[in-house]
Amino acid sequence: MIDQDFIQMIEKCKQDAQKDLPNIRILIDGFITQKSTDKITIEHTLDTLLDYALLEVGEEEFKRLHKYYESVNKNNADFYWRSYHDMLGL
Repeated sequence: MIDQDFIQMIEKCKQDAQKDLPNIRILIDGFITQKSTDKITIEHTLDTLLDYALLEVGEEEFKRLHKYYESVNKNNADFYWRSYHDMLGL
C-alpha cells in the first residue's frame, strides 16, 4: 500500500512543476527567437522537463524544445527523445 505522505509529496512536486511551466515557456521562447545554440542551458532545460514528464507535466514544452534542439544538435536531441520514450515506456 502506498503511503499517504508519499502521495502528498508527489502531488506537491507536481504542483510546483506546474507553477514553473510559465517560466520554462518564456525560456523556450527565448531559445527559439534568439536562435540559441547554448547546449548547456538547453540541455539543462530538457533535463528539467524530463523530470517533469514523470509527473505528467510539461509534455508540450518538452516536445517543443526538443524539436528546436534538433536543429541545433541532432545527435543530442535524439538522445533526449530516446530518454523521454524510455522514461515513459513508449
